[in-house]
Amino acid sequence: MQKLLLCFVLLPATASAKDLSGKLGMGFNNQFSSVSSLSARYVLPMRDLHIAIEGNFGTSVLKAQDNNISAGARLIYGIVREDNMLLHLGLGAGVWGEGNAGSVRIQPVMGAEFFLHGLENLGFLVEWGLTIDLGNENRIYTTSTAPSAGVHYYF
Repeated sequence: MQKLLLCFVLLPATASAKDLSGKLGMGFNNQFSSVSSLSARYVLPMRDLHIAIEGNFGTSVLKAQDNNISAGARLIYGIVREDNMLLHLGLGAGVWGEGNAGSVRIQPVMGAEFFLHGLENLGFLVEWGLTIDLGNENRIYTTSTAPSAGVHYYF
């Protein structure tokens, strides 16, 4: 059963759906920390596969004791493409710091990106998954109660 599920996940989607191949998406999300990050997502120019590379950077310096910074990169693999939605798996890695605490952050996720009718280049993103922090305090926790959110506009 596990092998069958793995084969299903790794097969490329061949439906005639929204094609973002070769497009650059600019926007924001909060995948690596609670601070919103600027995000650039490039979808590789492959017709039958949806693979995207994303970079994130965010910072908050409103109070000296709450300095927060995050930076990272992610690889996104589309498993189901529909006319107005993309379901995907992703793996991200980056650094996160708040005050004197910091860590390397690894995030395997599953998510969905929605495109409203009439706004075909504007994608709304939600993701759920794990966060693995390796640093001053090692910990693993889920992002299931409050999913990560974001918005990208594709050029």
